[in-house]
Amino acid sequence: MPTSKLLQTSCLALLLLGCSSYPPASSAESLKQVAALRTACAGKNLTQLEAIEQKALHARENGRLQPVEFQAMQSIWQKAREGNWQQAEADCLAYQKAQRR
Repeated sequence: MPTSKLLQTSCLALLLLGCSSYPPASSAESLKQVAALRTACAGKNLTQLEAIEQKALHARENGRLQPVEFQAMQSIWQKAREGNWQQAEADCLAYQKAQRR
């Protein structure tokens, strides 16, 4: 019986960990970039958004951003460019929350 309870608890923990649509960050660079991205989205600042994108491109090229981190940011940039600033900012927040352990 205790093994069954442990198995149920383990499955629930894995399920909850997998519920976030954003992966945990593997770099401090991604957290820095997403924080800046969230600020740009909150201010609806396209110039700042483009500058952050360029920094992220360089970080990816230099290996400071993992492909999965960069892809998550691309999704956010796309929403912001389409004028969906509020959803882009919400996605930044979701990405940041996914980093908490």
